Amino acid sequence: MYMPVLTQTEDIAIQNQFQELLHVCLFIRSDEDRNMIRKAFDLSYEAHREMRRKAGEPYIIHPLCVAHIVVEEI
Repeated sequence: MYMPVLTQTEDIAIQNQFQELLHVCLFIRSDEDRNMIRKAFDLSYEAHREMRRKAGEPYIIHPLCVAHIVVEEI
């Protein structure tokens, strides 16, 4: 069964999750910091664009969840 790269709903959810991650990053002090994080997200987003987890969700959700845990816990 072929699944599209990302549905519009998935893409919106991923972008919202990224924005939430930026919101909780207390170490972002400058536009340069924000740009570096954005570049890392964009690279990961493109690298995992066609990948899905066994459950069917886009793989990029996993790195975003891990980043969120790191920001809040470490």
